[in-house]
Amino acid sequence: QVEADAVSIFPRLWREGEPAQTILVKQFRPPLGTATIEVPAGLIDEGETAEAAALRELQEETGYRVGTVASVSQPLTFSPGLTNESTRLVVVDVDLDDPGNQDPQQKLDDEEDIEVEIVPLSGLLTRLREYQSDGYVVYDGLWCLAMGMTLGERGSPQG
Repeated sequence: QVEADAVSIFPRLWREGEPAQTILVKQFRPPLGTATIEVPAGLIDEGETAEAAALRELQEETGYRVGTVASVSQPLTFSPGLTNESTRLVVVDVDLDDPGNQDPQQKLDDEEDIEVEIVPLSGLLTRLREYQSDGYVVYDGLWCLAMGMTLGERGSPQG
């Protein structure tokens, strides 16, 4: 059995009476020499569960302190021909009406420079295409998720 090294977090943000949203992060990636659009993510510390790592990384990268883990995938890989990295995708529900989420403050490591973007779930693929037009490289797992959502909604990825 492959053990995951890291977590990728898909936050579902909810507020009473408003459409669901998610969090994307912008950050410069030196291996690519450019900025990317990704979901929050991070390494699983030794002895830490994927759930705990996801909640910790979500707070560090985005400032949202109160979330509920909705699901955790089995280990996943994105470039098995290039690396042995594996991740678990953790879906976290974040209640924006909760007082603990009213004033999110990032707790970034010194070497991190992460910009948080809140975007609607509806039309996510269209938004990712806009980021690409602006010169960002989109994380493939996020693209696949948005493509799947669009196919599920419309039966066509034209979004």
